[in-house]
This record gives sequence, structure tokens and C-alpha cells, in this order.
Amino acid sequence: MKVSERYSAGGKATAIKLKNESLEKYYNDPKVCKNCGNVIVVKENEKVSSVRKKIFCDRSCSTQYHNRIKPKREKKLKKLNPSPKIRMTIYMLNLQSKS
Repeated sequence: MKVSERYSAGGKATAIKLKNESLEKYYNDPKVCKNCGNVIVVKENEKVSSVRKKIFCDRSCSTQYHNRIKPKREKKLKKLNPSPKIRMTIYMLNLQSKS
């Protein structure tokens, strides 16, 4: 028995009706993304109750929002370690300037 055959036609019709009612109710007062201000859209296979719990429309908005709040650490400058050829040149220039 296939999954689609398992449920009665009346049950499927009721489920579609309830889904449409909940979508209509949601879009009358939708959730708005904290970062971009767009309406959080209910995807095809998603429950309205799970969308109501969301704060951001996607991961991108979430990371942008949280990265804006946290200050970035300052990078420490590393001492440059010159190659042996450059060190030799510097050494030779120092010798010439001393004499």
C-alpha cells in the first residue's frame, strides 16, 4: 500500500483546508526578519508553527546580524622574517655604510 493511498480523500481535503487557513492567518500578521525586515515566507513543506518561531529569514541574515553585534578582534602584526637573500643584502648595505 502506497503512502498516498493510506489516507482517505476526506482527510487529505481537510488537511489542505486547514493548511490554507493557517497560511491566511499567518500572512495577516506575518513574522519579519530582524536583519533585513522582509517577511519570513512559509515554504511548501514547512509548518506555519515552525515559521512563527523563526527570527531571521535565512542563515545569511542571521550571520550578518550577529557579526554586526560582536566586535572584531584586532589582528596582531607579525614581524616579517626576510628571506636569506634579503638578509644578506641588508647585511652588505650595513657594512658599506659603516666603512
